[in-house]
Amino acid sequence: MKDLFAKEGRAIQELFTRTKGTTVQQLLSTFSLEDLMAKLQEKAPNILSALAEISNQPERKKDPCRNENLVFAAICAMVAILCSQKANNFQAVISLFLIGSGAAKREMEVFAHAGLCLSYTSAIAHLRNLSQEATKTYREAIQSSFCIALQRLESKDHFDNGCTTTLIQTWDPLTKSTHVPHDDQVLPSPKNIQELTECSIWQLKQIALEVVDGLKHLRSSFGTCPQVDQIDLHVTKQWLLPAMHEEESSIEETIRVYKIILRNLGVTDDFLKKHGLLFNDGDLLTDSLVEAARRNSEAPIEGMKAAIHQFGIFHAKMAGAGLVINEHWGKPNSKHPGAGLWWENNYLNRKNSVADGFRVFCGHDNLDEWADRATKEEFDRVAEDIYKNLFSTWAYEELKKKPYHDTTLENTILYN
Repeated sequence: MKDLFAKEGRAIQELFTRTKGTTVQQLLSTFSLEDLMAKLQEKAPNILSALAEISNQPERKKDPCRNENLVFAAICAMVAILCSQKANNFQAVISLFLIGSGAAKREMEVFAHAGLCLSYTSAIAHLRNLSQEATKTYREAIQSSFCIALQRLESKDHFDNGCTTTLIQTWDPLTKSTHVPHDDQVLPSPKNIQELTECSIWQLKQIALEVVDGLKHLRSSFGTCPQVDQIDLHVTKQWLLPAMHEEESSIEETIRVYKIILRNLGVTDDFLKKHGLLFNDGDLLTDSLVEAARRNSEAPIEGMKAAIHQFGIFHAKMAGAGLVINEHWGKPNSKHPGAGLWWENNYLNRKNSVADGFRVFCGHDNLDEWADRATKEEFDRVAEDIYKNLFSTWAYEELKKKPYHDTTLENTILYN
């Protein structure tokens, strides 16, 4: 029995010892006590049988909250580290869990003496290795793909950058991976434009079905919106960088925040000289401050030489939406021409512009009478006419060619 247990003890030691080159990230992502238990049952069945027999008390009521197999796996892990200090997979994971849970140094030292975790010094060394591995990983990420690297938690008047600076890799639904897209993916292709048109016409029809009562009989034949480049369910890769609490409302402070972000990413002047430019999308305030912060220094970071800001699509949409609302809605009772839509739709209780479009293009004097008898084919045809004549750039350009200007109609088409 002594020789048998010695043989199985060596097998246990091997199970809890990671191969050379295994990173802390790999250890954490692959560690599983359930998997270890299955391997222990294969490699050390007699030791597990002995543990089960020793702890077997028929008259004792078993605790449903305690999994005895996991207890046996923990016992084997404690035995393994007695055989070799390198057989510490279990202890390393538990140590990082304790640090993440806020355990004090002396608490960890008590657990270490019992063989349940590493010493505090060794645990901190593993934590530093984990940090270095993460730095290498997200440095590779910012070299190869688009990333979001700034998420503000609060927006205050003096613009504190109270943020987590989470680095998130974006996902390309076409290749189902993270990578840097090419021009043919950034710019809309003829196919993209056709797909967008189909989605827009679908939206027009959906609004009409909601607001025109006579079209109720067509709702059952109305399909779902066409799906374009649907993003499949996936786990987004992200890395939490050190949080900051820095003022960012001036040029000097913006430079400091920018430098802190790059430092946390492990980005140096030498790195940027090899990598090239960093394109920053969005956050127009920060972009404008970075642009104004360019110095005479030739250093990539200090002189802001590598930072190139691009007009963020989301921020462009927000700015555009604000302009449209100000131009075409205005304020109630305003003399500004754009207030017409606000007045008509809200004060006069008129149907929205989509319903008005069906009234104009249905070819019938009475919209409700047409709607009661409209077929699906007629409904589709009128929706396409409305889109072409009231919701397209083509309609606006055609209107501009006329010798006189119908300003109200021009503004309505621009709004649509």
